[in-house]
Amino acid sequence: MKLAVLARINGMDTPITIIARDLERAANIYAQWFVHHHGARKSGRDMLDMRVLTDGYVCAQPNMQDLMEAGHEGVCYWLEEAQVWNIASPTADMVGQLERPMEIQGFAFHDEGEEPVWVFAHDLAEAHAVYDIWHREEWGSPAEWDCIRRISQADIPMGRMTLLEDMATDAVGIAAETDDGTWRICSPEKD
Repeated sequence: MKLAVLARINGMDTPITIIARDLERAANIYAQWFVHHHGARKSGRDMLDMRVLTDGYVCAQPNMQDLMEAGHEGVCYWLEEAQVWNIASPTADMVGQLERPMEIQGFAFHDEGEEPVWVFAHDLAEAHAVYDIWHREEWGSPAEWDCIRRISQADIPMGRMTLLEDMATDAVGIAAETDDGTWRICSPEKD
């Protein structure tokens, strides 16, 4: 079975999705894609960030698992009109979007001296409401924050990749570590 991997050069905004037999092959595909689309080899200073996508995330993506099971390798492009992933050679012209647009967006609410709270919602107004519910449940007072930063799919670290699964299923709530150590988008209200 093939792997689905998100890959990008450290500092670049948009990762690309690659299907390959292993991480070494995924790195080679990325290098070919980078040279073809950016006209230069990456320098030794550039760090390649690769994240293996979870089975749950792959299953939530229209036809990605089919591409993997069929043995395809290459760069995945999202075809908006057809609502499916397409796969192409790393040296082919881009045939779609590099990322599948998600209905759910991520926001990091920063409050002085505290770890940011990650909120996932359809828009900023809904994120404010979710954060306020969580803050009242957690601290017993209306929400306060110093700044809000958008979280892109690429900002989610490897240890929290399960959040992408939840985003793909339109889950709304707060990022929280569950009893089994995975990160999930959970209701802002305490049970």
